[in-house]
Amino acid sequence: MKIIITSAFGGHTTTAIAIGRVLKNEKLGFLVSRDAKESIERLKNENIGKIFPVTLPRYPDTSSKEASLRFFICMREVYKIFREFKPDIVIGTGASIQVPAIIIAKVFRCKTVICEANDRKTPSLATRLSKPFSDVVLLPRKELKEHIKDGIYVGAILPDLGTKDKKSVLDELNLDVNKKTLVFACGTLGAPDILKVFFNLINKDKLSNFNIIISSGKSEVNGKGTYRKNVVMREFFLNFSDILSISDIVITRGGLTSYEVAMFGKPQIIIPDLNAMADHQSITARELEKRGNAIVLDERELSEDKLLNAIERCWSLNPKKLIFEKNRFKRIIYDIVKVNH
Repeated sequence: MKIIITSAFGGHTTTAIAIGRVLKNEKLGFLVSRDAKESIERLKNENIGKIFPVTLPRYPDTSSKEASLRFFICMREVYKIFREFKPDIVIGTGASIQVPAIIIAKVFRCKTVICEANDRKTPSLATRLSKPFSDVVLLPRKELKEHIKDGIYVGAILPDLGTKDKKSVLDELNLDVNKKTLVFACGTLGAPDILKVFFNLINKDKLSNFNIIISSGKSEVNGKGTYRKNVVMREFFLNFSDILSISDIVITRGGLTSYEVAMFGKPQIIIPDLNAMADHQSITARELEKRGNAIVLDERELSEDKLLNAIERCWSLNPKKLIFEKNRFKRIIYDIVKVNH
């Protein structure tokens, strides 16, 4: 069976990888934004399917006119890919690439599945636009049933646990296996203002008892603090799931990575981007805070003292692990295409 899975960047790629790992015995193809260097490298590292870079139809700051043009360019690219690949089923992960992929899938009479993003409490724009062309919508939250009555609740779609032990991960990064590990996942677009506060703590030796791993995204921080032996900072890490799995505390923005951290049962500090679409990062943050998984801070009021205090308070959290029901998800996919596996 041939399956196309849509990605884009960041957390949508994490979801695409999780789906790909479950369906790895099939012939897979991944649609990914050609601008998403991180996503392309992560998918190459997985080595579970062919990668098809396409034009991303829409960024958060894309004008309506430009988005329309990019949409039709993407439609043309996806059509050519489908004509060559001949998929039996197309699975969307809630990103904008999903829309042209699901529509074109119907031209080729493919079965179609939408997996709404884990961090959505209301349907994303991509899901609202592509739902009329889909066979089924899989929901990460029960609340979404209020908006998509015929959707199927499957819970969060998350990748497998990290495959490497703590020593192996830290040795690869030249970090001290005897120290606790603090990870800062800045998100794809970065978090330069928060990083300034974070680096002030590093440069004042307030975090010297930690290994510090920073996935900076597009943050511009000019390498401040990275000369220290206990700090490793890169735009992205190919083995980030392994890093999260051996971490002790994680700082996130409230996107899809926050759910991945929750899957590992790690305490986290969430500093939501208040400009995120539909304020979904704040919603995610409050939900995980209510579960006892996170401490939430307001970026507008962030200070060195507040961040340091939150790090210390993390030790008192008792986070609950999220679970991805892989076998149930797999059964649903095969039931849709009525293939006897």
